[in-house]
Amino acid sequence: MVSVRINNCKYRIILPPLRQLPSLKYLLISGMTMMETIGSEFYFVQRGGSTNSSFQSFPFLERLEFWYMPNWKQWLPFEGDKFPFPQLKTLRLNQCPELKGHLPSHLSSIQEIEINACHHLLPTPTNLHWLSSIKQITIMGSPRDTERTRWSLLQNDSQCLLHV
Repeated sequence: MVSVRINNCKYRIILPPLRQLPSLKYLLISGMTMMETIGSEFYFVQRGGSTNSSFQSFPFLERLEFWYMPNWKQWLPFEGDKFPFPQLKTLRLNQCPELKGHLPSHLSSIQEIEINACHHLLPTPTNLHWLSSIKQITIMGSPRDTERTRWSLLQNDSQCLLHV
């Protein structure tokens, strides 16, 4: 399976262990209105916090999108030896107004990021090495949020095209 869409699962509070789909290239998660946290279940971390170190989470995923997740507050960082999303090229976060924190820190192939109406998402730290691979960033939302995020991104050496 290379494409999965999870739509309008309003009463689900956790994601299924999608890491078990190793050929996945496109993942859209939308309308999970009760979900507040994405964490180890998403990466299929086994009990006790360990993973099978020879198995990488989402090794071929190229596009990841989250749409209309009004109560999503936390995207917990991956804890393990092999970072997920080694082939991720596009990340879209749309209408996730309560999401706090930073984007994932190990996105070595990222080329496009779109952020829309994610008012509490913190600016990405400028010391991340993957910022140099970005070709386009689109940020939409309130002027205050857009200005804060734009300032953070302009402080690095990235040659990306910034759409605000």
